[in-house]
Amino acid sequence: MILTAASIAISLLALLASLIRTPRFEFVRHWLVFFALGAGNIHIAVVSLAVLLFVNSGYRLPIRRLGRTELIVLGMVGLIALISLFSPITGRTITKLLHLGLFVFIAFQLMHEFASAERIRFYLRCMVYGATAMALLAIALSFVGLTETPHIYLARGSNEGSIFVTFMGVLPALTLMLWERRPHYLALAAMLAIAPLLAVSRSNTAVSAVMLAGTFYFLFNRPLIKATMLVAAGAIIYHSRDLLSLQIGGQINYSALQRIELTRYGWDLWTERPLTGWGWGSTSNLVPQAMLVDIEYPHFHNTWVQILAETGAVGWLIIALFAWFGIRCVWISIVRLRSPAISAYVCFALVGIVWLGFFEALTFGADRMVQLVLMLPIMGNMISLGLEAQREARAVSATAARDVSTNYSGSTAAP
Repeated sequence: MILTAASIAISLLALLASLIRTPRFEFVRHWLVFFALGAGNIHIAVVSLAVLLFVNSGYRLPIRRLGRTELIVLGMVGLIALISLFSPITGRTITKLLHLGLFVFIAFQLMHEFASAERIRFYLRCMVYGATAMALLAIALSFVGLTETPHIYLARGSNEGSIFVTFMGVLPALTLMLWERRPHYLALAAMLAIAPLLAVSRSNTAVSAVMLAGTFYFLFNRPLIKATMLVAAGAIIYHSRDLLSLQIGGQINYSALQRIELTRYGWDLWTERPLTGWGWGSTSNLVPQAMLVDIEYPHFHNTWVQILAETGAVGWLIIALFAWFGIRCVWISIVRLRSPAISAYVCFALVGIVWLGFFEALTFGADRMVQLVLMLPIMGNMISLGLEAQREARAVSATAARDVSTNYSGSTAAP
């Protein structure tokens, strides 16, 4: 009861801070909102984020022009709503569609909010310190005995809290380390990684370790170091294969067994209705009805299967668009921009989403969905801003070259 009240109080404080825009406490406002997203009541915290962005925009609606991205997102939301009409409409369906509309509102606001590299860096800092506060609170609660391993987080389960620490803490901390070249971000990332260890979240621990190896890959230009880090990342992934193993040390791995059974069940549901699916938000009704495992689960523990089971053929389109977006961002960041910070964030985010997507339902709860809504606009805007800066640099170089040529011609021309 005390912990529940504390989580609600954190979110209410964040909501109050989001309403008051003052330059003096700008960092505190944003930090409180991200702290609430990790340790507060998630529903109030998501509203706080929406209010924060709306106030920051000067109380303007997020869609000021319909570009390609906006049209694609709105088209996908329309298809999801349309495909859900072919399934029984329940209160859960309407609620989840309203939640989806709120997340789209937040995503569009973020696309305008991340209008400059400095603004993105500001949000990354807020994420890091918000996740740091959440992780320290979790460690402290576990130390004094108010929580028990693996459920050490305030208002979050072990996996849900560890995902937040990984995506909103370790990922931005390592990105800022490459961006600003300040070692204390590396220390923060290492400290943050302790929380998933205490929460016995092996998938998040593995992702954090891969991110750390990747950071040294992007930090140094020596081929030997890069090769070593690639081998280290590959070894981490290889040794994480026991996450899918049905036996560990001669004992049954119930975690993997249950996840595999739930994934198979979700796939079977998709094959029953491959075109229409079972409707957006239907997971909450479908999964608890299946007597597959000893423990009742609310979702499939697999993001990709959940998308297919709920939205059918539209789900394949969603996955294809995500794959195209991710591959395009990675290609541009590594081949064209060659920025260590941008390349690291894009690659780490994509690896984390794809890898954890096979173990957790990232689109199921608001606490995980909001993280996707935050990361994807950062990836897209980083690429757009990087390309824009590259074009401006080339234009300046071309102008300078023309000026030199003109001056040279003028100085040697006959009178």
